[in-house]
Amino acid sequence: MRIGDFAQVRITEAREHELVGEVVG
Repeated sequence: MRIGDFAQVRITEAREHELVGEVVG
């Protein structure tokens, strides 16, 4: 796995958590 791919996954997870937080909150 390339570092860029890992970073992209982390960014995607963070954005998903933000969306979930907005829906729940």
